Amino acid sequence: MWKYILNFELKLGFKKTSVLVYFVVFFGLAFLIVNILGGAFTGARIIVGNANNNLNAPLVIAMLQNIFCIIGVLIFAAMFGNAGYRDFEFNTHPLFFTKPIKPFDYYIGRFTGAFVVSIFIQAGFSLGMLFGFLMPYLDQDAIGPFSLYAYLHPFMILVRGAAPACMLATWAVGICGASL
Repeated sequence: MWKYILNFELKLGFKKTSVLVYFVVFFGLAFLIVNILGGAFTGARIIVGNANNNLNAPLVIAMLQNIFCIIGVLIFAAMFGNAGYRDFEFNTHPLFFTKPIKPFDYYIGRFTGAFVVSIFIQAGFSLGMLFGFLMPYLDQDAIGPFSLYAYLHPFMILVRGAAPACMLATWAVGICGASL
């Protein structure tokens, strides 16, 4: 049963303009930061890491993803809070439990849907960095060899690992607070 609720949440989430706007903003910011790091703009400079690192070193990529994961938690808090209290806001919550829906399936479907949409938004930053470092006009001497693992590892640790704890807390407060 939770799969139907998850499917509904995903359809509802990806219909929202704000989800696509957040994705594009994260992608654009990452692309811009990488271009500034790579010397595409004269007179503009961002220094991340130490002078001995390549611009696309795993440490630099992890530091940038860490910063945007923290910023993303603010966006995710709004999304998860909305998923938690939406039914209570419109007073439709008594209707859901009159049908043969288990509360566990209902809440897991809701949480998983919000989580997948949040992962999509945060992937915009990782993809923006990935495509940014592939631009041929950047200073190729400062960019090291391409490693997909350098992008995936911080994404999996930070976004899929640490962020859900914050998201779960926000979602639980949304449910518990709305039911009072």
